Amino acid sequence: MQTIYKFQITLNDKTTVRVPKNAKLLSAQVQHGIPCVWVMLNTDEEKVDRHLYLATTGNPMPYLKYDEWIFVDTFMMYDGALVVHLFEVQ
Repeated sequence: MQTIYKFQITLNDKTTVRVPKNAKLLSAQVQHGIPCVWVMLNTDEEKVDRHLYLATTGNPMPYLKYDEWIFVDTFMMYDGALVVHLFEVQ
């Protein structure tokens, strides 16, 4: 069944979410102080791990090549004091 799910994101560099194979990452935002990603998915499909990475403005991103990052969204925390950019690496 096609639906939209929400997954919490940790503020570590990397978060892995287990979602159906062809899931589409829609948006990343903060809800009730917790960073989350919303994903459109088909619950009948086989599940796979998807690897999400966080980068903050002005800090290095040393662990991957630039062309391996797929931008998902940008969100702010702590009244805008922290700007976080969410990427997926396939």
